[in-house]
Amino acid sequence: MLPLAVVTGANGVFGRYICAGLAASGRFSRVIGVVRDNAKWDAVVEAEPDLQTTPGVLASIECNLEDPQSIQALASSIGTDPVGCLVNAAAVTFPDRRESPATGEEMQWAVNVLGYHRMIKTLLPNLRSAAAADAARPSRVVNVASTWAGGLDLADPQYRRRPYKGCRPLPTLPTALQYTVQYRHVHN
Repeated sequence: MLPLAVVTGANGVFGRYICAGLAASGRFSRVIGVVRDNAKWDAVVEAEPDLQTTPGVLASIECNLEDPQSIQALASSIGTDPVGCLVNAAAVTFPDRRESPATGEEMQWAVNVLGYHRMIKTLLPNLRSAAAADAARPSRVVNVASTWAGGLDLADPQYRRRPYKGCRPLPTLPTALQYTVQYRHVHN
């Protein structure tokens, strides 16, 4: 049985092409595009010929990466199906509000770092299941981030004590993702 692929930010520029490539590869039973709004996903699929070439393979699930409960609901809908590839491509770049209503965390931090971390942690049993089923194809996690990195202050990653502007946290997020991935690699 082929595993699933899960792509967050599927209706974004990177996410839609990642979905199309994974669907066309034939290595996954389904490619699940994780989106905040299924109506937007439907519009993207209708406008992109590359997403129409693999009927039945592409599916979408609504999930808001800023909300841990939404991520849990996504995992519940996937159940115990093996996940061979998780691509975290969702991003918030210039939020219209500072804090996430779901968690109270700084919006970019909540989605671009903690959302990725929570997706990995929540789907880890599914990733391990796929890896155990086929030793020749280990599961993969890909975190898409900008190369515009630097300035991570671990004492204040959510800009509670420093001046805040919507774009100011962006350079710190890829650095935080590197720490998250290194931590997951060492501790799991």
